[in-house]
Amino acid sequence: MKVLIVPRDGLGDLVLSLPLANALKKHRPGWEVFYLVNRKQASMTWGHPLVDEEVLVEPGLAVYEKARFLRSFHFDIVIDLYPSPESALTLALAGIPQRVGTMYRWFSFLYTYRAKVRKHPSIKHEAEYNLEYLTPLGIRAELERPSLYLREEEKRWARQLLEGIPGPVIAINPSSGGTSRNWPFEKYRDLTRKLKERGFGIVITGDRGPEMDVEGILDLRGKTSIRELMAVLEASSILVSSSTGPMHIACALDTPTVSLFYPEGVAGPTRWGPLHPLSIVLTSEPGDQHLESISIDEVIAAVEKILESSG
Repeated sequence: MKVLIVPRDGLGDLVLSLPLANALKKHRPGWEVFYLVNRKQASMTWGHPLVDEEVLVEPGLAVYEKARFLRSFHFDIVIDLYPSPESALTLALAGIPQRVGTMYRWFSFLYTYRAKVRKHPSIKHEAEYNLEYLTPLGIRAELERPSLYLREEEKRWARQLLEGIPGPVIAINPSSGGTSRNWPFEKYRDLTRKLKERGFGIVITGDRGPEMDVEGILDLRGKTSIRELMAVLEASSILVSSSTGPMHIACALDTPTVSLFYPEGVAGPTRWGPLHPLSIVLTSEPGDQHLESISIDEVIAAVEKILESSG
């Protein structure tokens, strides 16, 4: 059986869908698992022992063009974690005989199996909600932490890149892609300065942004591929960020995080928190949607606590 998993379109969304691959391979060991990815997600699952192949769909294709492309793979089952009328129609037109999707949308009739997944209120982790889409296939699975994998040459490249930076190396990702509440940039800059003064090595990741104006740091914003970003995060001791894709990537590479969250609503840490036992979540006060009530000293204390715990 060939199974296609359709995650949502973010980097973190793909990471949090990987427990499905774990569960499918564990409960249906003969099945092949494919992932439908966009350009920014492409190559993230390379080397994953439980993912057989990525399927990249080029942007801008019409529904019938995407359906024709997917039809050529002869998938037996698709699990649609990104429910939309276009996605549901595309998968139906692709002729995939078993289509698992949500029960609670007007277009749910386009799915052949409808999962009873309600995400409001958000009382579980997103990865746990994703696993519920396996229930119509007769699979009930406990959440296992997702993992990503790097080749040795990728790890070696990152180690060489960070050579000469005093350790431990703290990665700071100031951007959130607009998908979550975030600290003001000025607080990330002040944090960078204070950590540098304490002797930490600093690498800045994420999208291009304002100048940090801090000497002696490595600013990689907008300069890395997704695989290079993965390698840098794996080589770092800790990542500091808001709730964003690199946070989930870091955890999947066994790098703990200090993660800044707004405590309420569908974007809170209950649903989107980091899946790493050493990660620390810091939340703002209710009503503070810019997270300014989280102090720089709190973040530094969290960094030091993780380093102490990790030996």
